[in-house]
Amino acid sequence: MEPDVQGRATVRRHWAPVVGGVLFARLFINHPLIVQTFGALLVPLSVAMHTDRGHLSLALSLHLLFQGAVSPVYGVMLDRYGVRRVLIPCLVLSGALLACAAMASNLAALTALYVLLGLTSAAAAPTAWSKIVTMVVHRRRGLALSALSTTGGIGGAVMPMLAAVLIGAVGWRGTYVWLGVLMVLGTVPVLLAVVPRDAAPAARAGGFGGSSLVDILRRPQFWAMVAPACAIGVACAGLAVHYIPMLMDRGVSLQQATAFNALPNLMLVVTALVFGHFIDRTRPVLAGIALSWAAACGFLVLAFGTGWAIIPGAAVAGCAGGAEIGLIGYLCTRYFAPEDFGKTYGLAFFFWILSQSVGAAAFGFAYAATGDYVVPLAGSAIALLLAPLALTRLGPYLFHGRVHEPQGPVLSNEGRA
Repeated sequence: MEPDVQGRATVRRHWAPVVGGVLFARLFINHPLIVQTFGALLVPLSVAMHTDRGHLSLALSLHLLFQGAVSPVYGVMLDRYGVRRVLIPCLVLSGALLACAAMASNLAALTALYVLLGLTSAAAAPTAWSKIVTMVVHRRRGLALSALSTTGGIGGAVMPMLAAVLIGAVGWRGTYVWLGVLMVLGTVPVLLAVVPRDAAPAARAGGFGGSSLVDILRRPQFWAMVAPACAIGVACAGLAVHYIPMLMDRGVSLQQATAFNALPNLMLVVTALVFGHFIDRTRPVLAGIALSWAAACGFLVLAFGTGWAIIPGAAVAGCAGGAEIGLIGYLCTRYFAPEDFGKTYGLAFFFWILSQSVGAAAFGFAYAATGDYVVPLAGSAIALLLAPLALTRLGPYLFHGRVHEPQGPVLSNEGRA
């Protein structure tokens, strides 16, 4: 057996520590540490920098936009050079930039740092983690990919509360320093420990793959896959950033708001696992439509409910946030060539991030214009009802779904997920 094939065979026989390490590391990356903590930082930042939530949300939107813009580039690099060589340097640099946000003295400086963070942290987008998982898990791939979303839910529940504690203890500047340290210490040692050097590129055995980025964009299956994910991205990103301020507008303290914020994130954990199970056991199209329609009901409750109805409404609305990324990863392995996984997923992630940047800013500016969140919440519900119908245009599977299957002796089923 060739060395690279032997290395990947070893990884597949020991998939559990690899997947477990990936799930742990994802607690300390972009979405939990940068996006989810922004809601807790929003109020003290607006006071310190004498600006409104709309302009502060624009800084996060630009972060997401630039992160998405370079995601296809990182996808190509992951296909060619492997995960460790790309991911580790970018995580170290991202942690340093996040810590440097403590020195921002005005909105322009903070926005510039968030843009730079978008360019570097894009390497830690779901593309890289999904690539690792798809190389080691086959039979329960839908569940494994959806499980990646659970870390966003757990991190989203824990990190805002941690940020609130840090803000109370060391202020918003000290909070940024600690978040930067956590990003590096929570990810780099894990990657060094559980992701082998050999578990990487198809390019080492023969180039980039058959399709260009333009070829992928011309495929109707790509747009059928991306459209519902973008609708969820707009709605759930807006909710994730503005839910804490939404609660504080109703008289809830910051500490109580971050505690209530844990509920939709914990709901996401349960939903993602159930959703992944149904992807493996039923038609992914039906699972995707059902999830999106359930979230739409939650957004309608948020828009028109009164009193404490906002709490269960947010729990139902948040059930879709992140689960669509697992669905994209699964569909990429079924409708696109294995050697094009990084490029296809990177492109899909770009449009998903673009939708998130629109959602975060739209909710902020809608609040600035109207004084409440009814318009963006109702609009999100309508989009979530209509967009998932695009999944019905995907058609039958085109590929068996194995990413970078090694050429050589057939592997045993020992330990295969």
